[in-house]
Amino acid sequence: MSKSGSKKMRIILATLGGIVLLFSLVIAFNSIWDKSSTNESCMSCHYHTDSDMNWKQSIHHNSKSGVKTDCAACHLPPKGTFEYTKAKITTGVKDIWSY
Repeated sequence: MSKSGSKKMRIILATLGGIVLLFSLVIAFNSIWDKSSTNESCMSCHYHTDSDMNWKQSIHHNSKSGVKTDCAACHLPPKGTFEYTKAKITTGVKDIWSY
């Protein structure tokens, strides 16, 4: 193979490797983002026994339909908005720092 063909092959392989790495990072970030949105994740730093017990005894947890209202539904702006992302990041950083 000529030098120019070898150089093109390295560029193609580096580009493909970069794409695979980028997709892997996006999947990992999305997984962490979703797992950090659970009630269990919230309670790992905000361990308020009374609040958790009151929530579990309330209509927000024990509804007739079986639907549960999560912590973030009341304590963060609606999902999918820029405000939600901003609040989640700033609150999360503050809570991790405080914890």
